[in-house]
Amino acid sequence: MEIYIFGLGVFVVCLVIASVFFVNQEETKKYNDIDEANEMDYDGMGNYGRFPNKK
Repeated sequence: MEIYIFGLGVFVVCLVIASVFFVNQEETKKYNDIDEANEMDYDGMGNYGRFPNKK
């Protein structure tokens, strides 16, 4: 019985580790273009709606 609980624990730990790597990979893809410089951003604060986007 103890071996089954140990096996279940190992399985859960593996799932947690795999999910951490998967989420980290998604976040890296999502924020990959942040490194690009914006020449119009003179104050370094980003675009927080000081001038609304034209639609």
